[in-house]
Amino acid sequence: MCLATCDAEGNCDVSPRGDPAGFVRVVDRKTVMIPDRRGNNRIDSLRNIVCDPRVALLFLIPGSGTTLREIGRASCRER
Repeated sequence: MCLATCDAEGNCDVSPRGDPAGFVRVVDRKTVMIPDRRGNNRIDSLRNIVCDPRVALLFLIPGSGTTLREIGRASCRER
């Protein structure tokens, strides 16, 4: 999956996310949960979400040539 976010000035950042199958949890029709994992410790996505909650998700489905795109608003929550 790729996560796209924008900062307060409108600069965009896209970062890959992934874990074994099932790492994204569908909560309801309008909510998915994506776990936070250690990365490069720059916290670009989190910093951007705090400034501008708009996000885009692109799911790449291996072996199928199919993608799924979702757009919406993010919030940061602990489990």
